[in-house]
Formats: sequence, C-alpha cells, structure tokens
Amino acid sequence: MGETGKAGLRLLIKIVLVTAIFWAVFTFVLGLHVNRGLRMVPYVMDGDLVVTYKLERYQAGDIVAYRSPQSGKTELSRIAAIGAHVVSLGGSNELLIDGRTPEGGAAFLTEPPEGESLTYPYTMGEDGFFLLDDSREGGKDSRIFGEITRKELLGKVVYLFRRRGF
Repeated sequence: MGETGKAGLRLLIKIVLVTAIFWAVFTFVLGLHVNRGLRMVPYVMDGDLVVTYKLERYQAGDIVAYRSPQSGKTELSRIAAIGAHVVSLGGSNELLIDGRTPEGGAAFLTEPPEGESLTYPYTMGEDGFFLLDDSREGGKDSRIFGEITRKELLGKVVYLFRRRGF
C-alpha cells in the first residue's frame, strides 16, 4: 500500500471514530429537539432548538423533553411533581401538591383541560413524573394522560437556541 493509500486509510479511521463518538454522545448523553407549538411560552418558543442532558437528576421545576404517551412525538413540559404525591386542583384553579401550592407557584391557572381523563385528587406512583405545560390553556400534559415514568423522559433541557425566522 502506497503513502496515499495509508493516508486515506488513516483519514477513514478518524472519520469513523469521530462519527462513533458523536453517535455515542447524542445517543446516551445529549439530545437535540425542536420545540413545536406554544405550550411552554414564555420560556421556550415555537421553533426553538433545545439541548437536553440525559444523565441529570430531575427536580420539580425542570423543563424536560419526553415521548408523549398520546402521540409518540417529542414534547416539552415542566416537572410539577416527582414520586408519591397527591396532585389536586384548588377552588381557584391553583395547582396543589400534597395540599400545598408548590414553590414559585404556577405561571398560569391550572384548569382541567377539555378531554381530561384524570380525576382529582390524583395519587402518583413512586416512580412517576407529573408534567405541566407553562401555558396551561389547551395543554396536552399530565392533566390529560397522567404521570409518566423515567423511561419516557428524554432529558432535562439545559440550553436552548432561539431559531425563529429560519
């Protein structure tokens, strides 16, 4: 094999290694998702590109990407409660977790959406995540499909790129 052949082989090996590293990082550590819709306004807008981190510990208040149990599509919502909690809606449409308003309160009123199938108070399982959209009107979050499990989460949003106008 000549010098040109060896250089070509080394280049091919480098390309394969870099591709394998990128594949591993974006399969097991990071995720890229484009937000569609206005469910997370004002924090995440339609068309924004979000970067998710899959190895992060989740906390209430985190925005996460998840696979919707209804459509199978990637969606974004905020974690309202994790684990064995009782979720209910107060008389003035305020979200209550174990009878108390969560820290920071709700950005929007938490009305039961049309087509809601949950009954309140809703008791969560030990490994459940109750998700709510920031823009609660017409939301398609846990008020419709209930809690989700860790395996349906695709990662915590750690960065976003504003992409409107592209």
